[in-house]
Amino acid sequence: PGIDADDTVTITFSEPTSAPPINLGNVLNTLMLPTNHFWWDGKIQSVVTSWPDDKTLVVHLSAQVSSPTVAIGDTITIDGDTIQDLAGNVGSEVPFEAIRGSFDPVVGPQITAITSDSSAGPHGPGAQVSVTVTFSETVTLDGGSLLIALNTGAEVAIDEVADSTTVTGAYTVQIGENATDLNVTGLTLTEGASLHGDDQTDANLALPNGLNLADAMDIVVDTSAPTVTVNQATTQADPTAVGTLSFSVSFSEAVVGFTASAVTLDGDTAGAVIETSVSGINRYMVTVSGMISDGTVSARVVVDAVTDAAGNGNTASTSSDNTVV
Repeated sequence: PGIDADDTVTITFSEPTSAPPINLGNVLNTLMLPTNHFWWDGKIQSVVTSWPDDKTLVVHLSAQVSSPTVAIGDTITIDGDTIQDLAGNVGSEVPFEAIRGSFDPVVGPQITAITSDSSAGPHGPGAQVSVTVTFSETVTLDGGSLLIALNTGAEVAIDEVADSTTVTGAYTVQIGENATDLNVTGLTLTEGASLHGDDQTDANLALPNGLNLADAMDIVVDTSAPTVTVNQATTQADPTAVGTLSFSVSFSEAVVGFTASAVTLDGDTAGAVIETSVSGINRYMVTVSGMISDGTVSARVVVDAVTDAAGNGNTASTSSDNTVV
């Protein structure tokens, strides 16, 4: 709990009083608090009081720079020479009951949105993705770094923020990091660091419901290599006397650049001509013809012959039967 500008302390007397003016000049000696507790804020702003009636005194608290140190449980000692009853009776330094109730929680800068100006991707190894955190008021970073954790397992470190409502960092995608919808999982500060508003109140680093990165964007991070299998086509006779051979090639995801040059033949392949065609989703048919001698022919796809949309090269193909006699 803490104090902000809408907090008050109300003192109710048992009978009407002289209701004297109470201000910065006399408050310390009129409404005495325990040692080192004060009514004013860190800038020693004027103390504002009011008397709604002659039995009720209200102290209006200010927190323009830092909170006053008056607290729940403090006992107020009333100077009876200043506050008297209507008959002029003096009650010097009358202890008043302890302050009861509660102060509103101090509300520092809040995260209002997390966004990016990067495209949806997919983004592969080495790609950079921006992450911007917007606060409800200006913030300043002192004494360390702000760390933005992502659901890829990576962290974005921010080392400098000065009187700004936005904090932006760049995330460089590394091999092994993947996310179907990039999101922020948390914000933390390194030891000794503080992120605060103009009044030195610490920023609240809680993630905003419905306003996180994945709520605003659909950014894909993909560093996984496409896998590929090569086998005889289901219609291929083996052995065969026909001079045209068919092989089925299947990728784990959509790829770019699958042409005849992506296929490597082994065996008795002199004179062979390779042709490719699409046969289904992420599937291709490879036909081989023109061999000038009998023997065996095998087909395979080597590493990095093609790429996916994020630029990841394929793994070497695997097969259960990729040879035709």
